[in-house]
Amino acid sequence: MLETSKDAFWLVEAATGRLLDVNATALRMTGYTREELLSRRVSDIDVDLDQGGYAEKTERVTEAGGAVFEARHVRQDGTIIDVEVSTVPDAQTGTMVSFIRDITARKAAEKAIRELNTELEQRVEARTADLVQRSRELRDSEERFRLAMEATSDGLWDWNLV
Repeated sequence: MLETSKDAFWLVEAATGRLLDVNATALRMTGYTREELLSRRVSDIDVDLDQGGYAEKTERVTEAGGAVFEARHVRQDGTIIDVEVSTVPDAQTGTMVSFIRDITARKAAEKAIRELNTELEQRVEARTADLVQRSRELRDSEERFRLAMEATSDGLWDWNLV
């Protein structure tokens, strides 16, 4: 079942962060061979986590009984991928069972949406400023016209003969 999962699976030695078992998706996701990946620790793959940070995070996850969080992992070729990690401690075996999902595309889409929203907000702001300026110009023009009409003895008629 784990070999057919679309998510990567890691069985991690809780005390050290050493990877004990992984599935085929984990190999595809990271670009490592099974032997290479099983020689790594979580802190070797998580770019934002050193071994001390791993111990702190493991303690928090264990106290909470599990966690879901986002992280950034480095692939064998050096590229960084965004991942969502769902992990549960197993106190009896001293391991952490983790499922990792690549969310790189989702993060890129979220970033694109934020950028488009920012651009749209800027365009709305610019258009609003333009409309405010044109409204002022129209009021000024109407005021000048009203003053001109009051100052002259001529009249202005608008007839609809249809």
